[in-house]
Amino acid sequence: MRQLELRHIHAFVCVARQLHFSRAVDQHGIAAPTLTKLIQDAERLLDVRLFHRTTRSVALSAARGRRAQLGNPPPSAFCLRHG
Repeated sequence: MRQLELRHIHAFVCVARQLHFSRAVDQHGIAAPTLTKLIQDAERLLDVRLFHRTTRSVALSAARGRRAQLGNPPPSAFCLRHG
């Protein structure tokens, strides 16, 4: 069984910070299909939907609220800038 990796977390944080996949792609420095797959893999591994997404919007799911309960820092604290 696969485990969640740092690249999954990084992808989540970048999308969470931007709330926009295209802008996250620019910031993350990878192809859009790769970023989408990382998010989908993370959701599958965690068995939770991380984002509510449509063709026009991206919003954090209720699962993100659990982060605050754990006392974790905000997503922006983890987003590394490539380039």
